[in-house]
Amino acid sequence: MEVLSTGKGARIMGTTSRGIFLQIENAWLVFLSWERWRGPLTVNLDFRLEGLDLHEQVRLEGGMLRLGGYRILLSSEKPWFPPPPPWTRSSPDERHARARVLLEEARRSGRVSTLAYLLDQTVPLQPESLLGLGPGLTPSGDDLLVGALLVRARRETVPPPPESLLEAARQRTTALASNLLELAARGLADERLINLADHVNAGIPCEHTFLDWGAHSGVDALLGMALEERLSALWS
Repeated sequence: MEVLSTGKGARIMGTTSRGIFLQIENAWLVFLSWERWRGPLTVNLDFRLEGLDLHEQVRLEGGMLRLGGYRILLSSEKPWFPPPPPWTRSSPDERHARARVLLEEARRSGRVSTLAYLLDQTVPLQPESLLGLGPGLTPSGDDLLVGALLVRARRETVPPPPESLLEAARQRTTALASNLLELAARGLADERLINLADHVNAGIPCEHTFLDWGAHSGVDALLGMALEERLSALWS
């Protein structure tokens, strides 16, 4: 993985039931995951790491990751990238309608975005006011912006967001959220979010796996896709 090859120092910065987050000295984060889902910052393991805490020593040596008592051989295979975006001529109204249908399905299943109240407001949304909004490694406001950036970047004819937004993210939110925002602006994300964005954009089948991306992060990202057109300041 390119991120790991550009840094020698690392530390554990968070553990979850699905994997462990490492912060590399080059400011990027890597997720060591024992789930099957792929992503630009994910190293997929076929075993679970047990008994590790935030104080464990982490070392990167010649394609080997030493973590506590574990030695993990990093794959020499090419890193995973999402497929090209599907061709589409969907209108903003069509994209919004697809997102609204999924949001309603998520609500009926008990998965509600913490920012759902924004959906029916008519006031303009200022992207920078959402940075760092909420607790956790990826605050809800950042998850929303990840969705908006990604669904836009997965269409081929749109300009990139202003660098000022990404610079503000580096200063105002968590390192993980900042990483995810930078990747989303390039059209890169966990494959569950890629599937979701391509459904909203082009109507391809949606597998609903986005519901398991974090506790409620997937639904927050979906909300961002629904609100993309209202985040006008994001693209100016």
